[in-house]
Amino acid sequence: MVSIVSTQTFERSAKRLKLKADEWDQLVLQLSDNPALGDLIPGGGGARKLRLARSGGGKRGGYRVVTFFGGGDIPVYLMDIYAKSEKSDLDPDGLKAIRDACKALLASHRDQRL
Repeated sequence: MVSIVSTQTFERSAKRLKLKADEWDQLVLQLSDNPALGDLIPGGGGARKLRLARSGGGKRGGYRVVTFFGGGDIPVYLMDIYAKSEKSDLDPDGLKAIRDACKALLASHRDQRL
C-alpha cells in the first residue's frame, strides 16, 4: 500500500474549502487504489490533476486535486486542491511552483536512498 502525504499548501487549501471527512476518505481510497490517478499536467514535472466530487455536487462542481507520485517507494503527495469554480487550470506561476516542488521531492527521496 502506498503512503499518502499532504503538503502544507494542500492542508491550507482543504481547510479553506472546508473539505469534509467523507471527501477526504474518498480521495485517500482512490489514490490508495491507483497512486498514478489523474491526468498528467503538461509542464508540471510529473504532477497530476484529478477530479474529486464535492459532497452533493458531483464531479462537475467538485474539486481539482494536484498530486505527485514518483513511483516505487515514494509516497503520493497531495500538492494542492481547489474548487473547479475558482479556476480551471494552474496559472504559470502556480505551474512553476508545482514543477519545482516535484523536483525537490524527487531529489529528497534520491538523497535518502544514497
